[in-house]
Amino acid sequence: MVDIFLKAYFPAMSETLGPYVGLIITNCIIMGRAEAFAQFNSPIPSFFDGLANGIGYALVLLFIAFFRELLGFGSLFGFNILGPNWVSWTLMIMPPGAFFMLGIVIWISKRLLPSDEDTAKGAQKHDRHTSNGHFFAAIFTNNMILSNFLGMCSYIAVSSEIKTSLSLGQAVTFVLTFTTLLNYLVYHYILVPLGIEYLRFIVFIIVIAAFVQLVEMIIDRYFQSLYYALGIFLPLITVNCAILGVSLFMIIRDYSLVQSLAFGVGSGLGWTLAIVMLAGIRQRIKKNPLPKGLEGPGITLIITGLMALAFVGFSGMVQIQ
Repeated sequence: MVDIFLKAYFPAMSETLGPYVGLIITNCIIMGRAEAFAQFNSPIPSFFDGLANGIGYALVLLFIAFFRELLGFGSLFGFNILGPNWVSWTLMIMPPGAFFMLGIVIWISKRLLPSDEDTAKGAQKHDRHTSNGHFFAAIFTNNMILSNFLGMCSYIAVSSEIKTSLSLGQAVTFVLTFTTLLNYLVYHYILVPLGIEYLRFIVFIIVIAAFVQLVEMIIDRYFQSLYYALGIFLPLITVNCAILGVSLFMIIRDYSLVQSLAFGVGSGLGWTLAIVMLAGIRQRIKKNPLPKGLEGPGITLIITGLMALAFVGFSGMVQIQ
């Protein structure tokens, strides 16, 4: 409904946001608050909990955007603030800049706010070359995490060990590959002929949820140790926004079947590469002393920013639109 409303009355905003409006469906904070608070409380407290979390989310987003626009363009809300001689910080308008800013925000908040411990103490259309381009771009230059910020929740939470990270990455790649193929077929051979393309969000989520349920049952049946290691993050593949994001990019960019499949496989491998790299680094620094407040998500996001900055070096190899 929000997507349709924006397209009707704010087309410029809708075009700017692109697939990210639809990806609100898989925003983990929505499912997280429903699971952690709403199902145990009455509607009125749940409403205010959702409202407060939404406002908090928006404030963090505005805080990060404030400094990224100010340092990256020298302006605020499009108005020049720092003058014509300001030398723009190019890093701030690139994906690594967002990771650095978010890591710094977490660091500052953990320094200013008491920790739990302190509180407790105190209280087909293109050739093979084109498809290869989509495949490698999805891994390196258009990485779902490092370039599009999709699939961050499980990426941060499960990346403490290489073995678990690799297993989850394999599951995500498997789901991405087949759901991209299935959603392509459903969209082009069912939704488009029937003229009900506007139902694509609902249909894509149903396809993804059904396929993830199948994967979860298989892992539970044959790989129980892995099943318990992944815990809640296995079913949460359903709301991993990278999964839905690939299907939406596929439609928005009008990919062919072969391109869509290559993009799906590459996106899964790129997500796996990122989470395994992060897990390896986190294991190496686990016992190293860190500044207070920077432990956990703070240093994880700064590391991710450095990884994203390193992947910028691949940008000249191949690009996709």
